[in-house]
Amino acid sequence: MTEDKIQQQGLPEDLAIELNFVPKWARRDREGSARAESGPLVSSGAERPEADAVEEKDERALRAKDREGRRPARRTLPSVRPGLREGGAVAAGRERERRVPRAPVEVFFLPERRQLGVVVHRIQVSRRAYPLLKLAELFLERPEFYSVKLELRGAPSAPSQTGPEPSEWMLYQCSLCGWVDTRKEVALQHVAARHMDEYFEPRTVQEEPPSGQFNAVGECPITGRLIGPPNHHSYTEAVIEAHWASGATMPLDVYRNQILLRREPEYIERWRQEYARRTVWVLRERPESEPMSAVAARAWIREQVAPKQVVGHRRVVVPGTVAKQLDDPSLRPALQLAWEREQRFPMTMMVSLRPALRHMGLHFFKVGGQETYVAAVVPSAIPPDYAIPPIRDTLRYLADHPGARREELARALLGERAAEDTPRVELFTHLQWLIEKGHVIEFFDGSLALPKYREDAGRDAARART
Repeated sequence: MTEDKIQQQGLPEDLAIELNFVPKWARRDREGSARAESGPLVSSGAERPEADAVEEKDERALRAKDREGRRPARRTLPSVRPGLREGGAVAAGRERERRVPRAPVEVFFLPERRQLGVVVHRIQVSRRAYPLLKLAELFLERPEFYSVKLELRGAPSAPSQTGPEPSEWMLYQCSLCGWVDTRKEVALQHVAARHMDEYFEPRTVQEEPPSGQFNAVGECPITGRLIGPPNHHSYTEAVIEAHWASGATMPLDVYRNQILLRREPEYIERWRQEYARRTVWVLRERPESEPMSAVAARAWIREQVAPKQVVGHRRVVVPGTVAKQLDDPSLRPALQLAWEREQRFPMTMMVSLRPALRHMGLHFFKVGGQETYVAAVVPSAIPPDYAIPPIRDTLRYLADHPGARREELARALLGERAAEDTPRVELFTHLQWLIEKGHVIEFFDGSLALPKYREDAGRDAARART
């Protein structure tokens, strides 16, 4: 299906998914011939409903084969402070993190529904089969394509036993964006800090520069931002605002003691000019209301809005883009370990995809007794001997040449007439009928194969015809 058709049907343009993976049996050697694996190519019929659980052993074996001769770079969740260099501060932070009780949380990866619908649509339209393993890896490629489910259960796994009991843990989620934390107060502060623009409109005001005798101005030790003179009435709020804007994790009192005092006249004058042109915040619902400072606006949201938007749960679903930004030290180790485990083998994503794809009308089957594939049509083998000549010839050729493509089939069956339109149309019309009925499987890369044919099924078919 082309991108133009996708756009015409109103499907999202940002879904940069290329369903283009090559099954092992269809890979070509240097001479260009197809290599078929030993044993039956495709197991007959659709996968049994009772086999919903992923055959982890077989899938892991497949992953091991795919990794032969190469080791992909491990992808990890970004650190909370990616710009922070290794050193004493990092070591101290890690030591503090080890002392923090870990939430008894289980992590699962889920396909994002909108993107899942687009993938299913492509599979249905193309009538081709796609590997479940690669589809799962595809959804993990970009955080927009997946969600993360967090579920509290079991006992804390931290070395320290000073944390809450398992039944006392709670996941506090912001209903505005899905952000989550085990600390209610932090979740409330998140709403005030990250969603101020949704409730307040920023406005720039121009005033006369402050008058008075100022001997020094405070400077943020992290950002270099000028805070103001300690003897000015705005200094306390300015310290709070600078502490928040710096992203510092240290307590406010510690931050206050590290503020630098600049006594040079040019610094004092620069602060005067900056203060004369500053930003204030006005309630969007009441534009005529009194403007507030950023600190006052966040305090208003903390009191009036946050308690309604933060709800505690035992189970939450977090968008992938948000999950990668969570910095709760009680949750982050579990998220990191789950992400690394999913990169080695996408077990939870595959488990999530199976019922979702089956519910949307797709079917599963195995190739070579190992790799699970997804298709819109149930594979259904038929005996070649009871078919009309064009279909019989196609089935016999594909039985002897698994992995052949349309052009190869046309050259083999039509010979010199392979370039003529009429015989090509007739051949491919029969082939398309076989594909739509499941008698021939066309894989995502255009390679063709037959479902496994059972002798007893052939005898049943023969008796049905007589």
